[in-house]
Amino acid sequence: MASRRYLYLAAWVCVAICVPDANACCTAYGAGSKVTMVGESVIIVWDAKNKVEHFIRKASFDATGKDFGFIVPTPSVPTFGIADPAAFQQLESLVPRPPTDSMALPKGVASSRAGSVQILKTERVGDYQATVVKATDGATMNAWLKENHYASRPAMTDWLDSYTKKQWVFTALKYVAEPNRTTQTKALRLSFKTETPHYPYKMPRDTWPSGWRRNLTVYFVSNAAMVGAYEGTDRVWEANQAWSGALPESMRSPLAKNLDLSANDIPTNAKVTIFRNGENPDGYDQDLVFAEMKTNWTPWLGGLAVFGLGILAFKGRKIKQ
Repeated sequence: MASRRYLYLAAWVCVAICVPDANACCTAYGAGSKVTMVGESVIIVWDAKNKVEHFIRKASFDATGKDFGFIVPTPSVPTFGIADPAAFQQLESLVPRPPTDSMALPKGVASSRAGSVQILKTERVGDYQATVVKATDGATMNAWLKENHYASRPAMTDWLDSYTKKQWVFTALKYVAEPNRTTQTKALRLSFKTETPHYPYKMPRDTWPSGWRRNLTVYFVSNAAMVGAYEGTDRVWEANQAWSGALPESMRSPLAKNLDLSANDIPTNAKVTIFRNGENPDGYDQDLVFAEMKTNWTPWLGGLAVFGLGILAFKGRKIKQ
């Protein structure tokens, strides 16, 4: 068995398929591996004019296996890029230090067809082998995963089915481990068309025990300050807003370069909203969607602010897919 080690990866959503663990996010490759997620950070760059979301994810895992990977649901076929993890440090540097009491932060490939699953494309992206597939239903997708040597289990069917019903596609990402290589990797970027910016917060039910808190930070870059809510509801995401403000113009081009984007992909006069995941008593069975914060008030730097301002933004209307 491979020795235990920490891995710093950037597959988008680690909520796919794994051997269940009390603190685990979920792997999709390497059925015999045990993977425990330590933390995750996400950068979302939202191009509202062209309806394009650029999604960059960096996560750290404690793993016993040599190989593992992820399944990523997206509303359209993504393109890929390799981002420099320095982008996360750039955006984190915007948060004032040290925080005051009022600004306290929380602690913390297979055949081209397999049944009704269609292979749309395969591509080697940095440390990953990416396979983009489209399935007619969750059961068929789950069967394809098993047939192609990914871990699968009955609890995954409903989770997969929730995306096939929306006609989303899945990217199966395998982290390709090589002997004696460093466990520090570049961050993977997925860019795709979508009507509404979102984060696939939903996880299979057998991957999050009651009371588990997900260690997640989201850096949202767009043309306006943003607020998050659970898809199809008026319920505001209970994240703490660590900081909200303008992206310095001097940072725009360097940030784009680190994200493997052009400067034009980042809106001019961009705003940055930084969220730290809060206590979530209801678990992780819904995705998040984001919309502009409709208020003229200056956002407070703290957890209560995003909750209060979020109510102003979402009261009386539903966020639709």
